[in-house]
Amino acid sequence: MWTVYVLRSLTSGKRYIGITQNLPKRLHQ
Repeated sequence: MWTVYVLRSLTSGKRYIGITQNLPKRLHQ
């Protein structure tokens, strides 16, 4: 079931990247 772990890590990574990219925009606003 390593595929499930990889998928979860990828989705969490995308969420983390999205949050970090959205933080500067929110601060500038």
